Amino acid sequence: MVKKIILVLIALLLLSFVPAVSAFGVSASYWDTRPLTLSRGETEVVPLGLQNTLGQEPLNLKAELSAGSEIAKIIDPSLEYYLPLKSKDEVFVNVKIEVPGDAPIGKEYNVAVTLTTIAPGKKGGVGIGMSIVKKFPVIVTTETGSRTDPIIYYGIGAIVIVMIALGLFLLVIKRKKKRRR
Repeated sequence: MVKKIILVLIALLLLSFVPAVSAFGVSASYWDTRPLTLSRGETEVVPLGLQNTLGQEPLNLKAELSAGSEIAKIIDPSLEYYLPLKSKDEVFVNVKIEVPGDAPIGKEYNVAVTLTTIAPGKKGGVGIGMSIVKKFPVIVTTETGSRTDPIIYYGIGAIVIVMIALGLFLLVIKRKKKRRR
């Protein structure tokens, strides 16, 4: 019985050292199965969106390019980002991708940005930080503008299907009118 009470007290003591949950999210237009494709000599700025919707306090983050420095760099004036608490607005880390003019076609570069929480300026104690690595591949292609979003094809397909359905509907109505006469 005494052992159980001691274990409960230790658990409560340990939980009291964790003052708040620190959570943030990173979004991007590209990931492992949806790579960025650029032609030789082409440049694009890829924004990584940061949000702090679930945290208990505002966060300060530091961004660092952890892979792909041969073609990528973070172009923001500061590498530190402030994420307000429970804000629906995104803060962006802008990564500029420049494919060399002599890059071999089909070459795949891997770009990774590490985002790490910065502990507030409190002295003493132990701080627990969090890091997220956002990675995406960049593939060198032959054509400029070869990055057509698949949603365009879905939209065109949907319009064609609606037009065919409308044409069939009008044909059926026309035949029914002829039968009534």
